[in-house]
Amino acid sequence: MPTAAVIRAYLEEHGIQAALNAAVNAALQVQAPNALEFIGDWLIKKAAESGGAPASTVSDATKDKAAAIIQNAAATTGVSEEKLAAAALIQNAAAGSNSQAEKDAAAALIQTAAANTGVSADKIAAAAKTLRPDFALLILEPPQQKLELSETNKYSWAGATEEQERALYRATWRLFQGGLGEALCGVLREKSHPHLLPYIGGNVPLNYYLKHNFKAPAPIASNDIDIKVEFGDHMRALLAERGGGPSSADKESWGEEEKAQFQACFDESLAMFVTYAKELMDAFKAAAEALSEQIRSELKPLGVDIGPQGVHVYHKTHAAPRGDKPPLHLVPLSGGVFQLMCEVTPPAGADGAEPFIWNLVDLEADWKSAQVDGKAFPTVTVPLTLTLIPALAQAHSPSPSPSPNPCPNPNPSPNQVPSDAPDTERGLRLLAPDELRKDLEGKYQEVKEQRRAYKREYWDWAKAHADESAPPAWVQALPADCGWA
Repeated sequence: MPTAAVIRAYLEEHGIQAALNAAVNAALQVQAPNALEFIGDWLIKKAAESGGAPASTVSDATKDKAAAIIQNAAATTGVSEEKLAAAALIQNAAAGSNSQAEKDAAAALIQTAAANTGVSADKIAAAAKTLRPDFALLILEPPQQKLELSETNKYSWAGATEEQERALYRATWRLFQGGLGEALCGVLREKSHPHLLPYIGGNVPLNYYLKHNFKAPAPIASNDIDIKVEFGDHMRALLAERGGGPSSADKESWGEEEKAQFQACFDESLAMFVTYAKELMDAFKAAAEALSEQIRSELKPLGVDIGPQGVHVYHKTHAAPRGDKPPLHLVPLSGGVFQLMCEVTPPAGADGAEPFIWNLVDLEADWKSAQVDGKAFPTVTVPLTLTLIPALAQAHSPSPSPSPNPCPNPNPSPNQVPSDAPDTERGLRLLAPDELRKDLEGKYQEVKEQRRAYKREYWDWAKAHADESAPPAWVQALPADCGWA
């Protein structure tokens, strides 16, 4: 079966997708009672007007493969092959765009098909989904920025349409693929610490494992990096070195001296994190500012630009209030959240719209593991040559040999990375695969839960199909710009 890139090139070369979109729009405008017949006749007419030969453009092999897919779906859904074929056409009719108009068009076609075939709209939609799982929306459709709105973080502007928000997300995703993500990851790799352990969570390692562990077909669009810094190991080392700390993890049994010693070691380790975080954020800011012109160029077609604050660091000291609870003071607990932001101005004509922000980096302490009996979350280290940003990802290569030069510190901290260490040790630390999958089960903001559910489904599907040689039809039909560049 041809690849998604070949299919897309063929559709564009012969104007098929544009013609199909036009046919769907024409059917909607006249509210054709039999949409499939109308669209077919419309395409035949246009092909005849252009001197084409529509009846002979599809090979017998292609027809056989399409028939096999429909037959398999019919066997598993109980819906007739004829009606599944109609559902497939409906599904494909809206595949060329992610706009709300296209979604409405697909919904209207499903309703029309239901009225004309006697099969319920739910069954027709379910039959179409057999050809493409729901989690494919992670690949095809970036999230709306309104999903990210809060009192302190405004990632969109008032009055922005869904299509404008998705276009903005696509633009920032392209920037991440085009060098920004690599630059930020490079800073983290170079700014190692002798006592603290920074690692990346979220979509960056998720995409890495999808590609390198499971051979998944495409990345999940993402435009930021989530970083945690583990300081609990250092705190426990201080307690062991100085003595006088708690003898058990049961806080109720601690005496006053034990409490004071624990708190002193905790505060000292947390202060070390804050100092390190400020150093990291300054380096992240410089790396992003160096790409300002590239950022402006990508945002310009959308009518937005970098705002007066530009790329800047924000120290979030309080969590947003929840219900009747006042804002939680984060600094004594975790040192606060350090965020690298880029202020963006809305398009001209957006009445009353204020500048908003694009959040590039979230950096915070992994304070939950800072317990007497705590353990750092498991991580894996990957060399930067296996870049995490999908557009730059390369195939695995043999690990470099260790440097013959002796380590300058004969007894380095377990977290210290010597300057002459091999790339596999001087690489980037990622939250380990099993821990990352477990993290996807967590319940956080309700508005984000659907996407988290899709991530779980995509992960499980990719893991289960990692060894398959032939990708399924829905993967073959993905647009070329969705895949690993």
